[in-house]
Amino acid sequence: MEMNQKVQQNRQKERNIYILAILLCLYVLKPLFQIAVYNRPGMDDYGYGLRAYMALNNGGGVLSLLKAACDTVKWAYTSFSGLYTSAFMLALHPGIWGEKAYALSTWIIFGTIYFLTFWSVFILNRNLLKRSVLFVATASLVLVTTIVLRLPSPSQGLYWYNGAMNYMPFAFMIVLNLCLLLEVDSAPDSRKGKRLLGVSMVLSFLISGGNHVTSFANILLLLFVAAYKGTRKQFYVLLPLLTACVGFAIMYFSPGTQSRAAFFAGEGVSRSAVGTIIATLRRWQYIPGEWMSISWMLSMLVVTPTAMEVAYKNRERFSRIFPIGPLVMTFTVISGMLCVPHLATGFFGEGRVMNVIWIAFVLLSWFDCFMIWGWLAANDLVNFRAIFEKKYCAAAALLAVCVGVFGVFRFHDGVMSSSLLANQELAHGKAAYYGQQMDERIEKFKDPGLIEVSVTPIQEPSSLLFVAEIEENPLLWPNDVMGTWYGGKQISLTNVE
Repeated sequence: MEMNQKVQQNRQKERNIYILAILLCLYVLKPLFQIAVYNRPGMDDYGYGLRAYMALNNGGGVLSLLKAACDTVKWAYTSFSGLYTSAFMLALHPGIWGEKAYALSTWIIFGTIYFLTFWSVFILNRNLLKRSVLFVATASLVLVTTIVLRLPSPSQGLYWYNGAMNYMPFAFMIVLNLCLLLEVDSAPDSRKGKRLLGVSMVLSFLISGGNHVTSFANILLLLFVAAYKGTRKQFYVLLPLLTACVGFAIMYFSPGTQSRAAFFAGEGVSRSAVGTIIATLRRWQYIPGEWMSISWMLSMLVVTPTAMEVAYKNRERFSRIFPIGPLVMTFTVISGMLCVPHLATGFFGEGRVMNVIWIAFVLLSWFDCFMIWGWLAANDLVNFRAIFEKKYCAAAALLAVCVGVFGVFRFHDGVMSSSLLANQELAHGKAAYYGQQMDERIEKFKDPGLIEVSVTPIQEPSSLLFVAEIEENPLLWPNDVMGTWYGGKQISLTNVE
């Protein structure tokens, strides 16, 4: 009887710890969702969503929307980018139901990456820790919170639907893909193993249709996994690698990709492979100073308690050899991701591109952290038993997580966290003023009495919500598609200089 009571008390303490961590995350995330109320469509949102928007205006239902999304994929594939997966997602942004509905973008983006993280952590927990579902939900929220607080471009990672959904989900789909292969390891020849392998193959194909950067990263990681599995004569990983390569070829050799490449070539962009490699190696001299900052160290503190527990419970799974391989993999994958945009455009990419490269760097750093703790456990270099038998071990772990999350939230590190910036713009009324200006502009666009609409530039644009200004020439993108969206208007920006 006393034993049961003690077990129940321990479980209640664990639940309390998880709830405290969840409350902390919700506290630091709150401004990010509050400011989203003032978010409005912009730039490529109009082009990608145009067909679905027109289908809705014509009274179309679900089937009409899906057809419109498929038509958008065809348009993108043949004339713009060749991205068959993301084009479908971008066609159905919430702005097609109304400009104010676009505020849901942040919820959709965050919900998508949280769901993918939850699924990944669920698999890892089932194989390595065997804790409760509440732990999975909490750990997933902590990890996603830590990442979104320090995105290089929160504007293009949380608020601009087109920029975010074109990149963000695919970085987390790669993690899920690798976790599925870990699950296959337990029984590759069983019915469940074959089913999971099939899911991985489909996922690999979908990732290849998302964007060039994460597509290439997925292939590189699958190559590393294949090399490791090949030493054990486990060749099933070649199947998702094959579908990833097929998808990449379909995307890369599409008319849309070639058209985009020709555009950059016309802009005088150098596409030398040797020059790209040299530029990437030079870029690495700045990465430690930019990314391996105090905020990065605090994020490592967030995962350390769990990494130690995984090492403690699975010491027999880890190698006694120092994990040089994972470190080499980190360097190779990040270098590959940097090479892709530079080879195509001559520079390392817009904020949305740097977002996923930075996310990959953080995730791989966390993986390296787990491997190093596992190496310490395998070689008995740390007395883990003594640590985990301490009475206040759980409280210390919670303290480390909270210090890490709150530190990432508050510490400037030369750059303010996205949540702190959102809180500042809300407090000063900057976000509300931006939303007011955008609504006034949209009202003019919708005025049936106006054919030619000229608007002044946005004053004091929100750092988080504003992507880019429209053009002075009504015939240029995105003015042209915006004009079509609002009923055949000629939209231009007034030159105030």
